[in-house]
Amino acid sequence: MQYKIENDELIPAPVNFVTPDGKTICNFNLSPELMDRYGYTVTEAEAEEWRETHPAPPPPPRTVCTKYELVSVLSAHFPELLAELRQAYAASPDLQFYWNSVNDLDRANADFQRFAQTLGISEAQIDAIFAALEA
Repeated sequence: MQYKIENDELIPAPVNFVTPDGKTICNFNLSPELMDRYGYTVTEAEAEEWRETHPAPPPPPRTVCTKYELVSVLSAHFPELLAELRQAYAASPDLQFYWNSVNDLDRANADFQRFAQTLGISEAQIDAIFAALEA
């Protein structure tokens, strides 16, 4: 396998490669000559050295969870927020409709943000909830 480095990212040679003039080369990654010609010149040994000096960045923070995951985290770590959610659910047809019509909860979603604000849940608390999901 050969690689190229672009924008500080190690890119493996693809199985099928499209040349700049639009031609497709099948089994591109099996031809050292073609890989060299099109800039895939980094060997596996060189790639391993590169990986040692360029650790993978941490994954982006999680922003989506299932309703079950949210309830589980609230129950284990934030029981007062779970109690508030249950009370608000019982009192709000809008919250009931939202809760019953989604499969996943996305903290970037406008409805999620609106209901979190209505419940008085701060961004710091939402951060803590989503951090607990990762644990």
